[in-house]
Amino acid sequence: MLRGQSSIEFMQAAAVSLLFFTVCMGIYFMAQSELADVSRAADARRICYEIASQISAIASAGEGASAPLLQPQKATNEEYEIFVTGNTGAVSVNFKDDGNEERGASCFVGHRDILNATGAANFKIKGDETVSYLGGVVRIG
Repeated sequence: MLRGQSSIEFMQAAAVSLLFFTVCMGIYFMAQSELADVSRAADARRICYEIASQISAIASAGEGASAPLLQPQKATNEEYEIFVTGNTGAVSVNFKDDGNEERGASCFVGHRDILNATGAANFKIKGDETVSYLGGVVRIG
């Protein structure tokens, strides 16, 4: 064996180990990022169904029914935006993923005539509101 040969082999092994560690860390961080997006998408779907369920409950309760529309806790931290398209009865919950691309979930309410306090059919829900059913129309706000 040549003198110094073992130190060269040791440096090669250390370099290969460092390269392996770097690749593993890169894969780990990419997986974590994708997992966070999947988690937010699942939360968006859950929030969507919770809001749609609250609106449907008031619509099915009948004329004069009224109740607070409480946003789920995750929706209040400005990470999610909740939109209602009243003429189709659609609720959309959107968020920005790590790449700032807008994603979200949509679901439908069993009632098509939904308006906000100003009479607009397409609007954003900003905080806790009141939902009421008057004259065959669900009003939010």
